[in-house]
Amino acid sequence: MNETDYRDLLRLLPVIPILVTLGRTGRITETAELLNFPQPTVSRALARAAAVVGTELTVRNGRGIRLTPAAQLLIPRLQAALAEVQAGLYEVRTQSKQARGRVAVAFQHTFGEATLPLLIRAFSLQHPAVTFALL
Repeated sequence: MNETDYRDLLRLLPVIPILVTLGRTGRITETAELLNFPQPTVSRALARAAAVVGTELTVRNGRGIRLTPAAQLLIPRLQAALAEVQAGLYEVRTQSKQARGRVAVAFQHTFGEATLPLLIRAFSLQHPAVTFALL
């Protein structure tokens, strides 16, 4: 891979989830809602992706859009790439057997002053990816 291809790939990486979701929904507004992005952000990301790819990925179709043949060719490959990355993350996380997540703890303040910090500290040493919410 030459330097230009590498730079283009780096510019395209953040847009991949947007393109994959757009391929599934076919609508910019729905894509934005699913990804919890403002609609203009999705539109700008599509414009950036088109610039990197070197051809339009969407065309206006009335009030909506439709995917171009280039996008229809690209999106399945992006879906496959994302699936591979997700599978890799799952394997690594499963193999490491490291607990992760957030634990909400409700407690009486008299108990929490001395005992709870010791328990959380001991647990955190064994499971650093777990966070606590004290209620």
